[in-house]
Amino acid sequence: MQLPEKDIRWRSHWLRQALPEDPDLAPPLEETTQADICIVGGGYLGLWTAIRLKQHNPGFDVVIVERDICGGGPSGRNSGMVLSAWTKYSALAALRDGNDALSIIKASEAAIGGIEAFCKAEAIDAWFDRIGWIWGA
Repeated sequence: MQLPEKDIRWRSHWLRQALPEDPDLAPPLEETTQADICIVGGGYLGLWTAIRLKQHNPGFDVVIVERDICGGGPSGRNSGMVLSAWTKYSALAALRDGNDALSIIKASEAAIGGIEAFCKAEAIDAWFDRIGWIWGA
């Protein structure tokens, strides 16, 4: 989907409030660049992956490629929720065995705790509240 250039009307309400309407806030990549690691997508998972890679090895040159602005895609439209992968167990188990699916789910749970600890350690006012969730069908 091609988004209208410099049109922020499609963004979530909270993102429109949080960011200035500055067309130069996220300038497009127009030249060739090199990096040790390129992450495609600046949502919660992409940003968290970049942070963890830099914590693991500060010497890594990490680049995030995002079509608009970090947090402007599905991560920015989901009310700011960070969820584990438990709801994806069946799909994961179909692609891998059950033990691999559980490992992925447990890693997703650990990531939530890691994000919470990171926000506290860095004094990031992310309104991070562990309030649980309900999955119904």
